[in-house]
Amino acid sequence: MVLVHETAHIKNRDPITALAANAAFSLITAVIFGADKGFFEKSITSSLFSREQEERADKDALLALQNYYGHTLAAE
Repeated sequence: MVLVHETAHIKNRDPITALAANAAFSLITAVIFGADKGFFEKSITSSLFSREQEERADKDALLALQNYYGHTLAAE
């Protein structure tokens, strides 16, 4: 389930979306509040997915498990 979930993130291009959103937020924050170079670099590399992206990855993973095994058992 975990592997298929993470693969779904890649299929849905979630890392690219999250990276772009974090980069924009970090840049705005750095301009407004001022930050050292390390702050900006750390902010870009720590991308978290939105609740919608997580739910879509879960749904895709469950569908893949259903198609492959014919059931999802306790994966939900």
